[in-house]
Amino acid sequence: MGTLRVTVAPVALRPVVDGQVSQFRVSTLRPGGNWLSAEVSDPSDVLRRGRALVEVALTDPVPAEVLEGLRLENAGVDYSGETPNLLLSVVLPIAAVELGDAEDWPLLAPWDDAGGGAGPLLTHDPLRAAFVAYWREQLVHTSAALDFLPTYFTMSQARSVYSSVWGEPQAEGNFQRWLTTAKAADGSPLCEEALDENVKRRTQEELASRLTKAGLKGLSAAGVAKAWTDPKIVGASSGVTALAGLAAVPVAGIAGAIVGSAIGYQASKSPGRPPRWYKRSTSERNPLKSWYPVRPPQIALQNTFVR
Repeated sequence: MGTLRVTVAPVALRPVVDGQVSQFRVSTLRPGGNWLSAEVSDPSDVLRRGRALVEVALTDPVPAEVLEGLRLENAGVDYSGETPNLLLSVVLPIAAVELGDAEDWPLLAPWDDAGGGAGPLLTHDPLRAAFVAYWREQLVHTSAALDFLPTYFTMSQARSVYSSVWGEPQAEGNFQRWLTTAKAADGSPLCEEALDENVKRRTQEELASRLTKAGLKGLSAAGVAKAWTDPKIVGASSGVTALAGLAAVPVAGIAGAIVGSAIGYQASKSPGRPPRWYKRSTSERNPLKSWYPVRPPQIALQNTFVR
């Protein structure tokens, strides 16, 4: 049998500062603007080769449990070239963008502030269009959006997954009503509300544990809480190096420590009530009982070269 090609699109939520508030956008890892791609002579070696491409691209230290939990998904086959190109995608933890250059993490779908949609922009990049179409399908029919989120998340963070995969904002009120009532096919709820004090305690405990593994000995959750003087900062990011007592830890160590953290980083200078936190009801991806109603309406992409 002739050679095949395998192309992998790792995807993750990336914090993007918009004014005084950090937003999140689904981004894909493309070092130097290139897809992670390689030729494979043995079809049975596709998954191993695809996993190796991801591991090599994540140049900074990544916790072993993160690498072990990578789930490569079949996003289709591209027949537009001389050889079949097997398309794989994998969701990385929300903090994965800390591992490497942010310029290597472009948005998965082009973001159109004018509200014109991402459809026309995607026609110029068929592979990108294929991966976008795959994740749109997953978000409409399954609970895949929760895979992008940390253990605890806000409603705006959950909505950002849908908004950024469609390249334009989803209606805020409609989205909140849908997610708080959405159920899996077996009737179980997708997510449930989490108490603020539990979220803070779990975040501080997990961050202290991971920073200790990264080389900062003797750090307790109480120590993290004491250093965490700004109540408007929640979650974990390399930005926490500004906290008292943590500046001595290398940024790479911080990044490696927070991948897979319990909560996403969010900083806001604006006043208002603290965010309401949620957590998923099950760790498994499940089909939805009622499909996600895309607002604005779903954009059909031309992907006849992929099946």
